[in-house]
Amino acid sequence: MLDLYSPNQLTIEDHIIKIQSCFETLKQSIFNTVISIKECRDQFGEEVFEKDISERLGMSPSYLNRWVSIGNSDFIMNNQQYLPHTFSSLYFITQLEKKYNDFYGNEGSERLQRLVNRGEISSKSQQNQIKDLLKVIDDRIKRQSKKNREDNVLNFSGGTTEVSIKTTSLSECIHNGYRFRSFVIDLPNELISRWGNEGVFEEDIENEFPLHKIRTPSNDQSVQCLLIVPSKKIEVGLKIINSFGFRFRDIFVPQSNSKNLVRLSNEKVILRCERGGGHNPPSDFIKSTEIEDVTDWIDDHFDSPKCCVFGQIDKEDWVCLTK
Repeated sequence: MLDLYSPNQLTIEDHIIKIQSCFETLKQSIFNTVISIKECRDQFGEEVFEKDISERLGMSPSYLNRWVSIGNSDFIMNNQQYLPHTFSSLYFITQLEKKYNDFYGNEGSERLQRLVNRGEISSKSQQNQIKDLLKVIDDRIKRQSKKNREDNVLNFSGGTTEVSIKTTSLSECIHNGYRFRSFVIDLPNELISRWGNEGVFEEDIENEFPLHKIRTPSNDQSVQCLLIVPSKKIEVGLKIINSFGFRFRDIFVPQSNSKNLVRLSNEKVILRCERGGGHNPPSDFIKSTEIEDVTDWIDDHFDSPKCCVFGQIDKEDWVCLTK
């Protein structure tokens, strides 16, 4: 229990000591919470933890699992005294640890420890500072990933653009070496929500759904992609486009009869992106965001083979790709 004093009875030094004591108590409380949640998860298992425990605590399973992620981090648990004592910062450090281990392999832990030794991560680090470190490693990963994708495309061999099936999965396409030159992606809400999560990065999407592996080479002819997404989720669409190895070119939005600028609410829009090329679209108009109209636009202007991702159509030269 805190001792109560009249503010006038305390010196500046007394206030400093008191505040520092409160921060130390707060830090210990954070890590006690981490340990308690992890012990509960370890004892009762995933099913009971995510159903009964989360319900009784009034917390979502995903939120509780973030606490578990902190508790599972050897780096965090071994450096408690050197790390910030806020939940958000600690969770971002778990993401940083994952990135370092994925990118540097066996050297990941050592390199991460250097950030602490150099003071780049400390108990006074703010959330934005951790995000900046995440951005640095994320940029390194993206550059390496881009190089790897380019190598895969330039060394394209054994694939085929002769695709006779109508509905298939991504894994089957990769296994059979199928390649496509035109894509329409109709993102389901579940993926928009999950891939749009702040803790999900472009390389995570690339690893989960490596669409870049079924693109044709873009050395002499561009590969086109139209992505349908709600206007309030454009930033999610751009993240997904980048993870698939395309460049954003332009956007198709609903027409307005007003002469004034009108703010979009949550209408669907179409992001046009491509691999190679870089030219203006052959037509400035797509009838609607309905899958039939979007695929018609591709039919009118671009080459086969064509792939409809997450959508269902029955049209010649189109293959429907399920997850």
